[in-house]
Amino acid sequence: MLGDEKLARHLLGWYEDLVIRKFSGEDRYERFKQVVILAIGKRREYVHSTKDGVNSITALADAERVSLFTFKPSGTPLFNIPPTPHAGKFEAAILGPQALVNRAADTAPDTSRLMQVRAPGAPIQPIVPEKIGHISMEISSGEVGTIPFAGMLAKGSIHKVTEVVERVDKTDADGRYSHTDVTTREKLVTRITTVDEDGEMQMLNDSVAVGEFITEHADKIADALLTRNKPLYDFKPTAREWDVVGKTALGLPPLPGREKRGLFEAQKHMAIAAVRAMRHNGQSIIMGEMGSGKTATSVGAAELLDRWPVLVVAPGHMLHKWARSIAQACDPDDPITPRIITRSVRNKDDYWWGGRVERLEEKGIRVIGKRERFQIPPISRNDPGLRVRFTVSCDNAKAKNALKVVKSLFTLRSKKFTAIPPEITLLSSRELEVVAVDRDDYTLF
Repeated sequence: MLGDEKLARHLLGWYEDLVIRKFSGEDRYERFKQVVILAIGKRREYVHSTKDGVNSITALADAERVSLFTFKPSGTPLFNIPPTPHAGKFEAAILGPQALVNRAADTAPDTSRLMQVRAPGAPIQPIVPEKIGHISMEISSGEVGTIPFAGMLAKGSIHKVTEVVERVDKTDADGRYSHTDVTTREKLVTRITTVDEDGEMQMLNDSVAVGEFITEHADKIADALLTRNKPLYDFKPTAREWDVVGKTALGLPPLPGREKRGLFEAQKHMAIAAVRAMRHNGQSIIMGEMGSGKTATSVGAAELLDRWPVLVVAPGHMLHKWARSIAQACDPDDPITPRIITRSVRNKDDYWWGGRVERLEEKGIRVIGKRERFQIPPISRNDPGLRVRFTVSCDNAKAKNALKVVKSLFTLRSKKFTAIPPEITLLSSRELEVVAVDRDDYTLF
């Protein structure tokens, strides 16, 4: 490292003093091969180093010289290490496993719920009724515990077994048997144990036998589990729920081969189930393949939940697409107004707008009525997509000048891109309607 000329020029050019040392005593340097470089007093500007100075650093690649070298010595000591402040200190505490658990439980307010282990067979509450595939996996894992049905008890469990995949006999150089190479693999095997009314026990270890058992008794097992594990939503919506989600996606174009607009029935049920889960659990995840309508379904869930505002977090390149989709998929009779947040918070409200209004008033031009802020898809790379609509009024004598002032103040200018002037409509001899690029952020708070 010390033989690197670039490193030498960097150290000499940016720092006033250098101290380079290696480990001393015994054989520490031979063991670690490490040197310590202390660069002291960083300069404000880079100073080009001399050839002799660079050579004096690179020559230290010879380890024998390192311990004796000090560049531009400035006395003893070269620098002072400040004392440890009395306000803070480091402590080490050795905690055992139980102490760690207790410390975590005291720290996190919701730790008890997170650490609770559900007993096998304890009731669960799925969002929608379970299908036979879900039930089969639960039985196989042993999570459902013992199931009483059709005059018998059944319990599933899963075990890890090792099976032999291949055996290969090996011989030595003389052709005589020496050993056998055995290839094995581990796999999980489902086991179902049943007990009938007479107390006769039967154990099913074979995957075919397990599958046939579940298929034969699927309806009875499902009835027993559905009685225990009642879903949040059983595909029986209320009149209001069905009416609200029925108005979602009416603004979206119909799919090929389908004249009717709006959500499919499966998507409506998905939106209702998601809302039931959010009200019960505080959260919900809608999962589906691309094109399954997750966005429109989410809009339907938001309208049914009816708790505003709703914050959508999406990748930056998807924000405008989400805004368009929400505007199209919402209830047309009660539209949602999506807004893209350009900044989380701002200390001073409407900084850009307030300054422009003051400039207008100085010219004898007044803003009348309320301003309307809205967003559109950007028309160029320098367009934030933010717009403001407002009306200004002035005396007849100043009308012509007002047009110039408004255009000058509200034109978005850029050195690299084409300027975006405001759209100005003459309402009367004294009033103008202006639509301009809005330079104030849309904030979360």
